[in-house]
Amino acid sequence: MNLISINIYIDRIQFEVFSIYNDKRDIIIQNEIRIPVSFSMGDKLEYIRKFMSMIINQNKVKKAYLNIKDKLEVYTIKIEGTLEEVLSSYGVEICN
Repeated sequence: MNLISINIYIDRIQFEVFSIYNDKRDIIIQNEIRIPVSFSMGDKLEYIRKFMSMIINQNKVKKAYLNIKDKLEVYTIKIEGTLEEVLSSYGVEICN
């Protein structure tokens, strides 16, 4: 089963897709999405939605961990909500 860990920052989203077999963590992909400053809020959220949909679908992710690394601001809360929406649309379980 593949899992994803997502760290939310104001200007980027870091993610790591991994699997766990016999208590061994095997990293499949590790990268980050830089959010373009010139985009409007709606465009930023759509950009994140499309990119994360592709990652989740291609890697058959089943569980996710969301972590907000910057201060809780309206912006990071909107990103978290968008990510939760994408995850639930693919049937991904969000873990604490």
